[in-house]
Amino acid sequence: MNVDTIIDLDNNLHYLLLDTTNIENRKFFYAVGIKADMSDITNEYIFLEEFNDNGKITVQKVQDEKIKEFLVTAFTMNYLDYAENNS
Repeated sequence: MNVDTIIDLDNNLHYLLLDTTNIENRKFFYAVGIKADMSDITNEYIFLEEFNDNGKITVQKVQDEKIKEFLVTAFTMNYLDYAENNS
């Protein structure tokens, strides 16, 4: 999965992948919800973890609060690096 891709989760919700990071050989995404009619984004932002099971790629919403807190820091650093290098 790549950033700027819209994915559909099993619950028929759509998310746009905004950013990615790898932490200890685990791949995470920062994503925003997309309205059902695909016309605009929602105000729902989530973290997803990617899993590769013998070539089958799946994602799950991150539930662990400590991991979410760490991801806020990691993605903030990604954004600051991006802003600094593109200003």
